[in-house]
Amino acid sequence: ELRKDGDAAVQLFLAMAHGKLGNPHEARKAYEQAVEWLDRNKKALENDKGQAEELRRFRAEAEQVLEPKKN
Repeated sequence: ELRKDGDAAVQLFLAMAHGKLGNPHEARKAYEQAVEWLDRNKKALENDKGQAEELRRFRAEAEQVLEPKKN
């Protein structure tokens, strides 16, 4: 049920790929789509703790890739 319209994992990995390739606009767009998916499916994720934890880790990794380097 959670994956029927695609899921946040796909968008988070796409965001990371675009970020690594130097496409910040596309990376941010994919990340925002992932966050929207997570918000829409919050209730269902409460019933699937394993997937929720996996997506939390993917989101944290994507945020590290998208965060500008600090000097």
